Amino acid sequence: MGNTSMYQALRENTGGVQDKFLSELVQIMEKYPWCDGVDIDLKKGDDYSTAAKSTAMFRNIYNTVKSYNPAKLMNICLPDMDSINGSVGGENWCVYGDLNNYCDTASIMSYGMAWAGSAPGPVSPRSWLEGMGQRKRFSDGKVCVPYSHFLGYDKGEDGGMVLNEEEAKIVRRIYGLFLKAANAIFGGRDSIREDYEAVKERLYDISELEAERIQLQEEMHIVAEMIQQCVNENARIALDQTEYQKKYDGLANRFDRIKERLETVGSAITERMEKREKTERFLTELEKRDGPLTEFNEEDWYSLVEYATVYSREDIRFTFKNGLEIRP
Repeated sequence: MGNTSMYQALRENTGGVQDKFLSELVQIMEKYPWCDGVDIDLKKGDDYSTAAKSTAMFRNIYNTVKSYNPAKLMNICLPDMDSINGSVGGENWCVYGDLNNYCDTASIMSYGMAWAGSAPGPVSPRSWLEGMGQRKRFSDGKVCVPYSHFLGYDKGEDGGMVLNEEEAKIVRRIYGLFLKAANAIFGGRDSIREDYEAVKERLYDISELEAERIQLQEEMHIVAEMIQQCVNENARIALDQTEYQKKYDGLANRFDRIKERLETVGSAITERMEKREKTERFLTELEKRDGPLTEFNEEDWYSLVEYATVYSREDIRFTFKNGLEIRP
């Protein structure tokens, strides 16, 4: 789940959202008894101030699963952290050590430093990976590293990470090309800001979508009441069941169409808001720099680059967080 407000409601149990989630989780396990367990993948959990409540939420989920069936397994997917309150993507709610007791396995989503809305990237900095391995407190070997996504590392005989020297050469070349691409962006940062200011209201305007969402919500409420009235009428009066079913199905189909469109509109609103926020953060980070980059710096990579795409040995392109693609 990658929506901030949804995560917050789940964490805070706003309106009983967490209670409902736990109840429906049990229903899912009852419906699919053959499954080995559950996989919990939550994103956009806010900053470190919410860590305790986030941990409590995972504890409640874990206890619910184990209370239903102790044999069921629970895997949690966690953001990449190099220290407490040290997330690459701002997911500072996550404290590995605190979550250790509330999962059977854990997967660290470290491939390419990519997160919601971005394409998978091919590399992760060596210093970050080494730091993660040294600092994490999952002492019983629960952390799963997706080696197939890493460029520059292999899995050693002892299960640890081993540097692949040939692939490391490619990684160093990518970092060098990143400097060229970033400096090309830096050289035109004033015009990038001006172009953004000129088009942002048109590109990211959500007023029409918001109006449509309100209209759809009202319409869905009306149709829901009509369905309930239809059901109540059938309970009170001996209706022709063929006609009743036809009427009910028509209303139900109408409700489903409205709901589907409402979800589409909601996703479009979220996407535009996230793109605007991401672009503005990118411009702010770009304007912090005093001059062209002279050496590779992890902070620059994290804050400026969305992902890098390797098409061939001679064709490596960088897509920055404002959507601009550059081939050095």
